[in-house]
Amino acid sequence: MKVKIKKEGKVETFKLINSWADVTLSTWLQLIDFETGTKTEEATKTIEALSDIPKRLVQELSLSDVAAIMSKVGELQQEQDTKLKRIIEINGVEYG
Repeated sequence: MKVKIKKEGKVETFKLINSWADVTLSTWLQLIDFETGTKTEEATKTIEALSDIPKRLVQELSLSDVAAIMSKVGELQQEQDTKLKRIIEINGVEYG
C-alpha cells in the first residue's frame, strides 16, 4: 500500500505493508517489543517498522496523519489470516 505525504509543497510516496504476510520475523519482534511507552510512541514506532517512511518524517506527522495510517494498519489486522503457517521460506527454499 502506498502512503503519500505532502511536506513543504512536495508530495512523497512511501510504502506501507499490504498484508501481514509482508511482515518479517525481525519486524514482528520489533512490534511486540513496543509495549513500553506512551500510545503515541507505540504508534510512531509501529509506523516506522511497517513502512519505509524515514524516522524524522514520522516524528513530524500530524496526529490526524498518524491516526489515518494506524487505521489502515488496524484494517489489516482484522483481515489477517489467523491460522498458524507451519511452512517458512528462506532464500527461496520452503521448510516445514
